[in-house]
Amino acid sequence: MYIKMWTTIFILFFVCLRVNAFFDWNLHELQGPMNNQTFLTPKNILKVTPLLAAEKNWKKARKEAKVKPFAGKVKSFAGFFTVNEGYESNMYFWYFLSEKATKKAPVILWLHGGPGQSSMMGLFEESGPYVIVNGQAVLRETSWTKYYNVLYIDNPIGAGFSYTKQSEGYSKTIDEAVDNLYEALRQFFKMFPEYKKNPFYVVGQSYGGKYIPVLANLIHEKNSENSTKINLKGMMIGCGCLDPVHQIAFADYLYEFGIIDRKGRTDVKSYETRSKNLLEAGYPLLAIAPLGLIGLKMVNAGFKYPLDIDNPHIDLSSYDEVEAFVTSDDVRKEIHVGNAEFHDKKMVLWYFKSDLLNSVSAELSKTLKLGYKVLMYAGQHDLVIPHEQTDKVIEHLEWDGAKKLVHSQPQPWYVDKELAGFSKSYANLQQVFVRKANHMIVRSQQKWMLDLLKKFISG
Repeated sequence: MYIKMWTTIFILFFVCLRVNAFFDWNLHELQGPMNNQTFLTPKNILKVTPLLAAEKNWKKARKEAKVKPFAGKVKSFAGFFTVNEGYESNMYFWYFLSEKATKKAPVILWLHGGPGQSSMMGLFEESGPYVIVNGQAVLRETSWTKYYNVLYIDNPIGAGFSYTKQSEGYSKTIDEAVDNLYEALRQFFKMFPEYKKNPFYVVGQSYGGKYIPVLANLIHEKNSENSTKINLKGMMIGCGCLDPVHQIAFADYLYEFGIIDRKGRTDVKSYETRSKNLLEAGYPLLAIAPLGLIGLKMVNAGFKYPLDIDNPHIDLSSYDEVEAFVTSDDVRKEIHVGNAEFHDKKMVLWYFKSDLLNSVSAELSKTLKLGYKVLMYAGQHDLVIPHEQTDKVIEHLEWDGAKKLVHSQPQPWYVDKELAGFSKSYANLQQVFVRKANHMIVRSQQKWMLDLLKKFISG
């Protein structure tokens, strides 16, 4: 009886969330990876790990990993770090040097969401030096690489070009994913030893934000154990999926914007209560099901993707253009991926399914207590993680400054005399509300977000 009930709810969830861009998967997709899973060995890829094994061989690794610019004089390196030899797990990276060419420029690690979406989307759609126009890479005016060294990693294993040869190589929890990520960073700084002392920041959005405090705490722990240290200074988390039990709060937001009526608000609140109760009872998988019913409300209101409250049919075709570009024969050769498969996020979702709604609030609280700078930003038009959900994350932090930040007065934030949003801060935590921004905040407000990044790092 219990199994039958569980299966019914599970199927309902997948049907409802088929059109939800945040969990873009269904029962058929989740069965597929397990029933038809194959492991192919990519050919003509560049693994830099063997080159780094020999002492001082990082020069050869860099020579092999160098990428010819697609436009301008962009200097970059790409390849694969082997993070688990037993499972033959490899993480793909693409690293861009600061165009200012200053030796002390901070290093930024970008982590995309999904979970399981390639960080190549962040590179080409949001913050990297290139943007795809008519199938060609052209220079982006608001690129972060103008001022900073930026590292993009396809995280976790199974995202983008990152791959494994065994099912055990896929991460099932945030901790497992972060262990692989740290190993990739360890090798990165071995490959680029001159950047070890540079300020290091981690930036991520949506589910990508969930890795950040866990990674920060692991870096802190490893720094106390190892002679080689990563000079972590801070992190930026955009529309982060951090503390679901407190972030499941859509009813009032949807009602205020007229997406649901009073009865709909009552319904959504009941779905939220069911989901929270299941989470608190220790059933994270079952807790996802009621969220599918909330997603269905958005679908019935005409939203193809609940990413932008002002644009129910937001155009995401540029993501397909990015995939077409990085998987074209000529580009594959230049970025050293050979014939490696460019994965969608189905496999990652399958293995992460029990961890999707777990909280990292305790980890974020610890990061703040350790004194690292943290900036949490949210978009005005985001339907996936509405801005008030960031408020709720902060309210429930086990950190002394949380209440003081909540009750502090927001200050206007201007970029070239234009109101970009509102900001408030206390101690080492800053919270920013970004006007006219959807779920892909950097993508929708590139100029403003570059300004915010520069102020955060210099402040």
